[in-house]
Amino acid sequence: MPLQVERNKKGNTNGGDKIKPIHLLLNEIKWNKNLKMEDYEIGYYDRVKKKIIRIRLTDVKFDRGDHFTFALKSREGKEVRIPYHRIKRVWKNGEIIWERKMETI
Repeated sequence: MPLQVERNKKGNTNGGDKIKPIHLLLNEIKWNKNLKMEDYEIGYYDRVKKKIIRIRLTDVKFDRGDHFTFALKSREGKEVRIPYHRIKRVWKNGEIIWERKMETI
């Protein structure tokens, strides 16, 4: 079943009054055999750069048992951990399928 975009009353996507929690959406993408991770990108808010950083989902490392953060390699080659609550958008083939409304940056 393909993922569908829906906006709630607050302008968020995917679901009635609440959006689908990001960890559930990412689990669906990771484990659903009909979905390919390479079709997806996530956008997370970088507090230093004060903007959304867009990355391929295949560049993200998910540690088993960690339900709060994901890992990325920095430009210096160090692993950095990003909390799930900083994910603000998910794209599939360039189209936004999930979005959390951002407070004023």
